[in-house]
Amino acid sequence: MEGRWSLRVRLRRLDPARLPPLVAALGNLGLEGLGGRIRGRLHLEGGAGGVDRLGFEGRFEDLAWSDAPGEQAAEGVRGEVSLALRRAEPSWRGRLALTLDGGELYSDSLFFDLNKRPLVLDARGGWRPGRLTLDTLQLDDGQALRLSGAATLALAPFGLLRADLAAESADLAALHARWGQPWVLDTPFEGVTAAGSGQAHLHWHQGRARALDLTLSGLRIDGETPFAIDRLDGELHWRAEGVAPDSHLRLGGFRLGRLAFGATEVAFNTSGRMAYLRRPLVIPFHEGKLRIPEATWVQTDEGAEGGFSLRLHEVSLASLTEALAWPRMEGRVNAEIPRARYRAGTLKVGGDVVIQAFDGRIVIGDLALAEIGSAAPVLTGRLRLHRLDLLPLTRTFSFGDIQGRLDGEIEDLRLVARQPDRFEARFFTSPDDDRPHRISQRAVENLTELGNGVSGVPSTGFLSLFKTFGYDRIELRIRQRGDHAWIDGIPAGKGGYYLVKGAGIPRIDVIGRNREVAWNDLVARLRSIRVEGMQMR
Repeated sequence: MEGRWSLRVRLRRLDPARLPPLVAALGNLGLEGLGGRIRGRLHLEGGAGGVDRLGFEGRFEDLAWSDAPGEQAAEGVRGEVSLALRRAEPSWRGRLALTLDGGELYSDSLFFDLNKRPLVLDARGGWRPGRLTLDTLQLDDGQALRLSGAATLALAPFGLLRADLAAESADLAALHARWGQPWVLDTPFEGVTAAGSGQAHLHWHQGRARALDLTLSGLRIDGETPFAIDRLDGELHWRAEGVAPDSHLRLGGFRLGRLAFGATEVAFNTSGRMAYLRRPLVIPFHEGKLRIPEATWVQTDEGAEGGFSLRLHEVSLASLTEALAWPRMEGRVNAEIPRARYRAGTLKVGGDVVIQAFDGRIVIGDLALAEIGSAAPVLTGRLRLHRLDLLPLTRTFSFGDIQGRLDGEIEDLRLVARQPDRFEARFFTSPDDDRPHRISQRAVENLTELGNGVSGVPSTGFLSLFKTFGYDRIELRIRQRGDHAWIDGIPAGKGGYYLVKGAGIPRIDVIGRNREVAWNDLVARLRSIRVEGMQMR
């Protein structure tokens, strides 16, 4: 063609810092300190309008660069590159093949030790001002990750406009170590380890995700983390519009904190901005079962909303308290949350939460948790205790034996940042309790300490020969407002109040004298109570 020209250049140990176009291109990305060596063959073709074809094949060694914030860096990077471009006004089209097989590369928290495993990239597409189109893209990171597909990116400002990408990992442990670990540093999941394999397909259009399909096989998550999975297999499907195929996960067991959950299957659907269970979820839980009949989650323009119901059936208190490192309790727990709803950072429970324990019932009403995720979440509610058997309850905490049944109520309960801010509590002997009422010396002494009163139990003398005493009634009232608390009981003479009103011979009364006390002082009294095998907090 008339007026055409071509230039072929052979490069030997060229310092890339001596290539002004390359230095300028990296400078636009905020990179500096370019160094290393390049060798290869450069081919340029053009006409009167300038260069319209460019090709380069070669190898580079000891490449290095960095940026001022320290978010991008390379040291000793080596590899091979093949580049072929042709101009098609107003764009350029071509192919890039890149292999990085040595050195170290750091980019936005991701660290690649290329000496251990190379990174291979192959891309074909075009560029025009403000846009990069990748007709084909292949990224090969060995067993850790293989990525293929097509994508279109906006360059100013940067953003993903369209993509159809497939990813596969034959070794999720390698994927996590290479691509995932940096994102969980300085979080509770920093010590997580992973295993298994997986595949994913993402469809992205007009700047938004439109579809996601994920398949997992033999996924295991372990380590010193608040969450662990013994094994997970299954498929997850999501569609931005229309109805997605049903999702299904099989778990061989998992752990949340100290709590262990058994094997289960989860059938659910995620379509648009909504996710919901397709059938009730039943999970083995500490020798019993946890059942979630229904659960939904919706992402609205105002934020996330969700709801669920929950039941506990015959959960072993012995197993549960052992897992939580609490004082050992015996018996079984049955509980139900009839319905709960989350909206605008607040979780509200509709109806009463009923817990069966200690041969009685604990009923929690008006339960709500606000400002979830903040440094000071707020919990409010009220409690009712119905005919709890005091003997297993007090033996659980080695408080000292008390025989009889207990009722109680806690009104206007409010906790801020897990600390009491206000409540009004009353605990008292069940009115219709016809069981024998007995109380041990240790329990008498502990209640005396709580009320800062005077008991009739001397450390020596006649009464010290008795291990237990009869009583008529027990009653304790505590009202708390911020830093102040008020204690009361059954009215007694001389301005006092009974915490324990004795009966029979010998008679023991526990009488409190101080009614108003600083809340911190009352907490200190609770901590000083003699409880074996446990630390009061």
